[in-house]
Amino acid sequence: MTPTITVQADNIKFLSTGADGGHIYVKGNGEFENHGIIDIYAHFSTKEMEKEFKQEFKDGTYEFVSTRWDFMREIGLSLWEVIQWRLLN
Repeated sequence: MTPTITVQADNIKFLSTGADGGHIYVKGNGEFENHGIIDIYAHFSTKEMEKEFKQEFKDGTYEFVSTRWDFMREIGLSLWEVIQWRLLN
């Protein structure tokens, strides 16, 4: 089990999948440990949170908190269960 992680991302783009009736997730860019600027994929923990994020979205830098995540240098950081998010600027 991975520890909870908090990361910041900007340049957010919306993506979607058809799995389980369809889900919205986002891709952005941010720094992670000593890997520099990487791709960050944020998958929300509920469909309600997906809708809320899309409705309230504004350009800027976001902070995401996730309880499950993994990092692969070739792909980036995947946040599998975002439980909180907020716009920083």
